[in-house]
Amino acid sequence: MTTDSVTISSGIAGTALSAVEAVLFDLDDTLVSSDAMWYAVDVVCRYTAAKHDIPVPAALATAYRHTFEAAWKGFSTMLAPLGSVHAIRRYPWTHALAAVGISATDAELDHLVNALLAHQLTITRPDPHLPGLLRALADRYPLAVVSNASAIHAEARLAKAGLLDLFDAVICGLDDQVLKPDPEAFARCCRELGVDPGSCLYIGDDWNNDMIGARQAGLHPIWVPRNPQPVPAGEPPTPLYPNINAAVRAILRAPAFPNPQQTAHPEEYDDHARPNDKRPGCRQGHGTAHLHRKPSACGRGAESTPGEPEV
Repeated sequence: MTTDSVTISSGIAGTALSAVEAVLFDLDDTLVSSDAMWYAVDVVCRYTAAKHDIPVPAALATAYRHTFEAAWKGFSTMLAPLGSVHAIRRYPWTHALAAVGISATDAELDHLVNALLAHQLTITRPDPHLPGLLRALADRYPLAVVSNASAIHAEARLAKAGLLDLFDAVICGLDDQVLKPDPEAFARCCRELGVDPGSCLYIGDDWNNDMIGARQAGLHPIWVPRNPQPVPAGEPPTPLYPNINAAVRAILRAPAFPNPQQTAHPEEYDDHARPNDKRPGCRQGHGTAHLHRKPSACGRGAESTPGEPEV
């Protein structure tokens, strides 16, 4: 595979990456905001509370959030034994409703699962600049997503954000229960692309799942934390940017990837900059040839394809 030559300070002491073969991305709060999910939870909970005469709708939403967060923290013991993606998606609704005294039917649980995703998609708004930036990046390298979501959720949200067709692979850990930070989640993606992990960049927002997981798998992580914060004390130097747009611009512009100890150029924080600006240091032209685009590297779950919300 022919690649552009890019040298970065990778966060692994003394290691230089001379040839980038692919760029991998996290999904939630990296490519697409997770705010839409919690807004959708509130909407669906208000409707469900009215249907069941729950006097305080916020109580159901709070129960859902607590159940969801606890279940994901205890994934191996609470969710993994359920087996299917659909059963995992129903779990928070089952226990949240039980917490407010409601025993839901299977049909109602299925409806809530699908309504939640449909509302998420309704309020998801594409970033006006990110598709163009990623398209410019895709002219040089294969791109892929490594997510802990299910395939149906990941693909639907990427499509709504106008990004799905830019990725050569979408690896969804929930479908086969190989979740980040397990290095195998990243290794699987590299195998799908036919690239060496040591020649891949990985951009994500979560320090444990994304930065530690990617580094353990041999990739070169780039951090875009949702809330501004320094690299944790005692951790290897890691390139850090305020958002995904700034990180992608840095890759597009730099003849050498910025040292993580340096302050990023102010232009990298400008969300109105164009990906193909012919400014000093902005690299033009094409690099690697693409793999064939494919919608996903993982199977579908049992959930129906989301449409317009119906609650």
